[in-house]
Amino acid sequence: MASSTALTEVIFTTESTGQLWNVGVWDASNGTNLAAYKGSTTGQRSLALLGNDYILGAASNKPLIHVWSLQKKEQHQLRIVCPGKVNALAISPDGNYCVAAIAEKLHIWQIKSGNLLAVLSHHYQNINCVRFTDDGSYFLSGGDDNLVLVWKLVNVLSSEEKQSLDPHHTWSSHSLPITDIYCGYGGAHARVATSSLDQTCKLWDLSSGELLCSFLFESCITSVMMDPAEHHLFSGGVHGQIYQVNLYDKIDSQNSEKKEIFQGHSKQVNCLTTSFDGSTLVSGSNDCTVKIWDIDSLQCVRTLKHKGSVMNVIIAPAPIGLFRPGIKPQHTIQPFKRHLHNSEMEEQESVDICMYLQSADVPEKNNMDVDKLCRDEWKRQESKGDLQTSEIIVENLRKEVETLKDINRQLYEYTIKELLNNKV
Repeated sequence: MASSTALTEVIFTTESTGQLWNVGVWDASNGTNLAAYKGSTTGQRSLALLGNDYILGAASNKPLIHVWSLQKKEQHQLRIVCPGKVNALAISPDGNYCVAAIAEKLHIWQIKSGNLLAVLSHHYQNINCVRFTDDGSYFLSGGDDNLVLVWKLVNVLSSEEKQSLDPHHTWSSHSLPITDIYCGYGGAHARVATSSLDQTCKLWDLSSGELLCSFLFESCITSVMMDPAEHHLFSGGVHGQIYQVNLYDKIDSQNSEKKEIFQGHSKQVNCLTTSFDGSTLVSGSNDCTVKIWDIDSLQCVRTLKHKGSVMNVIIAPAPIGLFRPGIKPQHTIQPFKRHLHNSEMEEQESVDICMYLQSADVPEKNNMDVDKLCRDEWKRQESKGDLQTSEIIVENLRKEVETLKDINRQLYEYTIKELLNNKV
């Protein structure tokens, strides 16, 4: 196994058969297999990383999300049951939220609590891809209805009428199903690339929602990617070609037909990604291979063979947990709940429980002003000329106050303990 000090980037891949493993981890520099995580198979665009701690992969044929700990290879750490089969999966960069596409709906969960925070249903047909911006402020979804919808995360989480919440942008320029989405760097000011079976890739400005340009290719496009500097746009086609568009080149009518193509795959290209320095392109295909390309020369420098069609490829910084099994995870993950979380209902339930516990042991006058109660009682007894009785009653009232304080302290500790147990 490679040393963590020498290794800077690793490649995560999944393939369709699951004969040897579900997720494989490879050294990006020499193609060495570093680790394997077994169990089931992961669907296309349904693989995600939760920090340096976990791998999440939605099953291709069941309503499940498989979770593996990077520190414990080959073992499932958790199987999360979902309301339906997940077609696409994305996790926010801060690791707080998970967005899953189930049929034509988007489900948003808080990862550390498992609470279902929202269900969005503005697509008309199955959703194929979901992507977050690099700062997590927006996420985008594309589906068989030819639409790309842009959602502002804070609006989704804060809206009381989530079912009727409108997208921040609706892009409807594609004429056939959306196959992939790429979000560039820059947060709310990023550029977004979308691909479709209509043989086009389109480039959008996220802040304004405007279409910047459109590229037409000779075949249906199934995947799209840009290098980190956004000098090149890469488009994978159904026949195995990978087209490269130089975004800063001036195109005129005389050279518009000139194409730069990575030739090597014999079947559909399902996924694309680039290294962080922008020198290397990695592609996965139905021909059961992952190919690593030198972008400058358009040459394949390495081929990683798989047993089945390669459905996902991710390049990530080498996770420290991959080489230090004893390290403690920084993220907490809970099973996802199937019903919408209602904070007001939860608060009301907590209040009801506290009121019930108090009513069993505490008189109703615990809500009164105790000092005023003492003064009023003293005056009543003083008017009767029985100061000794008044002193006894006041002392009893003060003891009752101490009892109430003790009960309130116990209720507070009990409530905090229950809330923490539910949130962790």
